[in-house]
Amino acid sequence: MTRANKHAGFLNESMKSVKSGTTRDLALTAFAPQGAKSDARTGITSFIRGSSKRVITSSGLKWEGVSLELHDVFPAERNDSIAADHLIALFTGHVWRGEVAVSQGRFVPHSYYAGAIHLFPAGPIPACRTFTSTKMIVCALDPALVREVGVEVESTVTEFRGGIDLRDGSLRGLMTLLAAEADTGGLSGKLYAEHLAHALALRFLWLSGGAHIPGHSHSGKMPNRVLQRVLDRMKAGLATDLDLNTLAAESGYSRSHFLRTFRAAIGCSPHRWLTRLRMDQAKTMLRRDSESLIDIALACGFSSHAHFSSTFRQIVGVTPSEYRRNHSPNLQKGYPLGSSSSGRSLLCE
Repeated sequence: MTRANKHAGFLNESMKSVKSGTTRDLALTAFAPQGAKSDARTGITSFIRGSSKRVITSSGLKWEGVSLELHDVFPAERNDSIAADHLIALFTGHVWRGEVAVSQGRFVPHSYYAGAIHLFPAGPIPACRTFTSTKMIVCALDPALVREVGVEVESTVTEFRGGIDLRDGSLRGLMTLLAAEADTGGLSGKLYAEHLAHALALRFLWLSGGAHIPGHSHSGKMPNRVLQRVLDRMKAGLATDLDLNTLAAESGYSRSHFLRTFRAAIGCSPHRWLTRLRMDQAKTMLRRDSESLIDIALACGFSSHAHFSSTFRQIVGVTPSEYRRNHSPNLQKGYPLGSSSSGRSLLCE
């Protein structure tokens, strides 16, 4: 038996000891209030269950179907619990040493190092005792999001299994990016966060479902007429916080099909293309030299002047002020900022 299979079997036995007779299908629905979406923060709380310090949180960012927190976790005894959400835990700090319950009153010692990943499908979480402090990123996925993504990619997975001490570079990278985005307060916008959440849900399906997910190789490119509608919608919404559902609906495709066919047609993700459009718009406005930098930032969909300036410099190579000095016809001719030698605006590079 491989190490991964051994750990998966151990986790499944641990879960059975917490709530025997609870099926995974029931776990997806039984613990959320009727008529309302479950709060993903609740899922994270049911996993942490003890002494910790919350360092980063996505609470308040209004992300759909996903929540994330980074915790400093301290030694404590943690009782068994039940989570309404699918949970992914990534250890990022010092080695974790402790014991995990495998049956009522019986604990087995375990050690987990930085980079270890645990998967917990919605439902029971076994008790544990932690002897050392560590850091971990915990991500909660709404089961509804995972089901929707499964339908979109024609997945046959109907039951999920947990995983302990997994090593997966893709999942680690996605969680790290999402944690960094939460740490900025969601500066990159909903489209970026929802793209990462979608990829997380897809990876969860792959790892915990244990089945091949078809439908990736025959997508092809997005037809030109559909692509043009999406691009027009992006241009019209540069000042707004566009989300994945809005753009997918514009195309008439599911989110999964939209993401695959858009990348095939354009060569990059929707968020990256949207950022490029915002940079092009910002350059045009900077050359006019009639608007303030904060007005340009807001008109191009940035939440602050600082975020606009850092993004602009990262992509263009100079700050917005430097770009304006180098490209504004009026400033080059010595006119004061805001004046114009003619009524014509420069609309393109």
